[in-house]
Amino acid sequence: MLLVMQAADQRAEEESFRTGFRVTLPGTTDRSFNGHKPEYKAIVFISPSFFCTRPFYRMNTALSRANSLFAFSLSVMAALTFGCFITTAFKDRRVPVNVHVSRVMLKNVDDFTGPRERSDLGFINFDLSANLQPIFDWNVKQLFLYLSAEYATKSNSLNQVVLWDKIVLRGENSNLVLRDMKSKYFFFDDGNGLRANKNITLTLSWNVVPNAGILPLVSGTGFVSLPFPETYETTKSY
Repeated sequence: MLLVMQAADQRAEEESFRTGFRVTLPGTTDRSFNGHKPEYKAIVFISPSFFCTRPFYRMNTALSRANSLFAFSLSVMAALTFGCFITTAFKDRRVPVNVHVSRVMLKNVDDFTGPRERSDLGFINFDLSANLQPIFDWNVKQLFLYLSAEYATKSNSLNQVVLWDKIVLRGENSNLVLRDMKSKYFFFDDGNGLRANKNITLTLSWNVVPNAGILPLVSGTGFVSLPFPETYETTKSY
């Protein structure tokens, strides 16, 4: 019987540690075994959370469940977005491009955007063909194409002018076959650098607009170099 009582007292003390609160009055007796009356001293265990002034919230409320579901959904979406990006991050976006220039004309006109001096103005007719279908995948939203001219002059070692651009959306016809296209924007030089220039290079480049990830700038594998005439055109038609 004494062993049973000691085990019961030990369980009572463990329960007091678990609940964090126990008080017994000093000098009280409850049972007598073999003439021995055990005395108990006052024992108080107070959990640190007893002093916390934060209000108590239940963990199974509808608001807490909605918050957990929302956080889990954001984690899943972030993982899917990163997976969509990493599976296409190292893909080669270059394709062959064929550019052919059918007509070149040069004029010397007044440049009203500068210091009232005459500047060279070029006109170009070109043919363009490129199959852009291999570029599109599940992480490509659209392509922004632009045809640029690069050349060097005495005043500038590198000049770049955008002549034409186009947006190709996902699902549209991405096999470009364009004939006798005119430059969409003015081919102005800030001086007379186009006249008798023997090395003007036309290059088709594009920005890949993804659903997730970086915005790469890619140049096509084909280009064309052409000379500009040494004389100016005097006709008004183009």
